[in-house]
Amino acid sequence: MEIAPVVLICFNRPNEVLQVFNRIRKAKVPKLYIVMDGPREGNAEDIELTKKVKEIVTNVDWECEVKTNISEKNLGCGPRPQSGISWVFEQEDRAIILEDDCVPSMKFFEYCSELLEKYYDNERIMHISGTLIYKDYKFKNSDSYLFSRYQNNVGWATWRRAWKYYDFNLSNLPSVLERKYLDLRFSKDEALYWKNKFINASKMNRNIWDYQWQYTIFMNAGVCIFPRKNLISNIDPCGTTSPTYDEIHYFQDIDDEFNFMNHPNAVCINDDFDQYFSWKRISEEKQLKNKIKRKLKKIFIPWSVRQKKAKIKLDEKKQMFYNHYLK
Repeated sequence: MEIAPVVLICFNRPNEVLQVFNRIRKAKVPKLYIVMDGPREGNAEDIELTKKVKEIVTNVDWECEVKTNISEKNLGCGPRPQSGISWVFEQEDRAIILEDDCVPSMKFFEYCSELLEKYYDNERIMHISGTLIYKDYKFKNSDSYLFSRYQNNVGWATWRRAWKYYDFNLSNLPSVLERKYLDLRFSKDEALYWKNKFINASKMNRNIWDYQWQYTIFMNAGVCIFPRKNLISNIDPCGTTSPTYDEIHYFQDIDDEFNFMNHPNAVCINDDFDQYFSWKRISEEKQLKNKIKRKLKKIFIPWSVRQKKAKIKLDEKKQMFYNHYLK
């Protein structure tokens, strides 16, 4: 089977993009779309780095149709991916999408191309993920992939028929929140999690595009695919703009031996996986918030004050023990 068109989204990371590009070269993809952001204004380092990246991604030395969409100015890591992907789907009905820190296994291209063809006419399915995201999840059967309500964009694929619903600005979010759609669909904790993410995405869309895509999938009752094993290695845990390490987006393993031909018998959401996914996401969010709170306390609350508060709490516990058992 011929490999589907591949989109490479890049910016100012020549070392990372070279690793991704070498995999694309090795796969000899027949059609390649380059989506590239421009240097940030007044940033001399960006000018030099983007020049190096452009030299790498335009050095196509195999038989391949190449199209480029290179911005002269910096659009940001929200508008640049969404505008680039939309540009691709003006020309293609399907595409495999890689960012410049997502190194694919060789099986990844075959896996995406096979599923893009198999589910081409199934409008329920909107997204094909290249990573399992939570590697400790154990499949309960021998299927090569599962179906979920959630997406992950560390190496992925989709169709024009699905992307046409994408709304970068989340224009109907106020109405969705007013009608309590998320509250009716999810548990209290998960509804709050997604509401916060979508509100944040609507306010900070210069830096965010992927939560809008998850929103689109939710609003259209879409189904996503996750492989049994990771087919992408994310080589930059912080990403282009992420200020902190994010463990759920950091994968080191690539499975070149993955066999994806064992298809599920039916398109059915795996509730077991989705419950696990939801629990992991929410618990990690809480852990991160608690970690930030602890750091802020250390910065802004003097040690003597913290020690005094700790002593008061200890005295209170001692008094409670005395009142309950000894009085």
